[in-house]
Amino acid sequence: MAGAPEASPRAPEAAPRAQTFSTMMCWAAVDRMARIASTYRRAEATRFSYEATRIQSLAMQDALHPERGCLVASHGGRELDVSLLHALPLRLLAPGDPRAASTVRCVLEDLQLQSWLRRDGAAAGGGPHARGR
Repeated sequence: MAGAPEASPRAPEAAPRAQTFSTMMCWAAVDRMARIASTYRRAEATRFSYEATRIQSLAMQDALHPERGCLVASHGGRELDVSLLHALPLRLLAPGDPRAASTVRCVLEDLQLQSWLRRDGAAAGGGPHARGR
């Protein structure tokens, strides 16, 4: 369920937090269902569209870094995760949205290692902004 606390797959010993990737995937499912329903089940399309908007608003409220304007790995967190890049092809963030550009820039700043991207900032101490630095 979008925004529900869950254990991090990379740090199962940590306290459960709402994971942004899970919220993103919930949003994508409901958003796509709204599009399908608009053709095949018009009576239900409004409900799905409402839920997609609600979940997207939750992500934009709880899963954005307050200073950097980028998505973060967990709601209320500050660390980044490479899975945040899925926000662009899924269209959670539109290409012209400044939060999309900021997310890409921050992922590169924090997770790029030469021509590779680390999964998250935990390996090798992360980038200059990992773990709230």
